Amino acid sequence: MQTQPTFLEMLLPYRGRIIGLLTAIIAGIVFLLWGFGEALLVTLLLTLGVMVGRQFDGKKDLRENLSAFLKWLTTER
Repeated sequence: MQTQPTFLEMLLPYRGRIIGLLTAIIAGIVFLLWGFGEALLVTLLLTLGVMVGRQFDGKKDLRENLSAFLKWLTTER
C-alpha cells in the first residue's frame, strides 16, 4: 500500500521556484519601502552574508563565490 505524499513533499521539487518567488516578493517590498539605492545595498549585503555563511558551512569556498560573481558581473550580455 502506497502512502499519500505530504504537502511539503509535494512542494520539494519546486523548492528553487518557491525560494525565488519569496525573495522577489521581499525585494519588492523593500524597494517600495526604502527606494532603489537602499534596496540594492540590502540585497548586496544579504548576498555577501550568504556567501560567507556558505563558506563557514563548508559548502563552497569564498574565493570561488567571489570570482564567479565578478565573472558574472563582467560578462557581456
